[in-house]
Amino acid sequence: MLDTLLVDRLLKINPNRQLKNIDPDTYNTTSSLSQSIAENNKIPMYLLMETQAILNILVSRFLKDAIVKSKIKDPRIKKCLQYIHENINKQITISQLKDISCTSEDHFARLFKKETSYAPIKYIQVKKMERAQLLLLTTDMSIGEIAIKLSIGSSPYFNRLFQQHTNMTPRKYRDLYRSANASNYSLSNNSNDF
Repeated sequence: MLDTLLVDRLLKINPNRQLKNIDPDTYNTTSSLSQSIAENNKIPMYLLMETQAILNILVSRFLKDAIVKSKIKDPRIKKCLQYIHENINKQITISQLKDISCTSEDHFARLFKKETSYAPIKYIQVKKMERAQLLLLTTDMSIGEIAIKLSIGSSPYFNRLFQQHTNMTPRKYRDLYRSANASNYSLSNNSNDF
């Protein structure tokens, strides 16, 4: 009975925020995250906190039976993925990863592709671009500073990689979400919902 009331309240304070697709992989993208951040910035803080509290209560019902599963089976590749995620701001080479996995470069590349569906360099680029998107949305760092922070090298190369990943330039990406967030923020701050 309480769960039903919580769901009803959740729907009431979050109109038109339902999932439009039943496939969870649809939402496992950086653009989906960016859109969600933009939509969350439209919500007054007190409603956002209430939403998070209700979701925490509802999700907690399932956690007692939860089992963590990983799609990656090979422990050598898990170790390399951990290294990539912990060192995404640094220059990461195939040579470093093959040493971590204790394999040859060719064998490592085959194993990595088999486990992740990505070539190692492509995976690193994708993760760097995901971090770049986050930095563009959450910091005032210049595009050049982000390129340097992510050890990408030159701004033109960073711009090219970013555009391949998102289909827009870093500046356009930042401007698009910043302008949407700024107008939404000013609207929510001017409301008398408190």
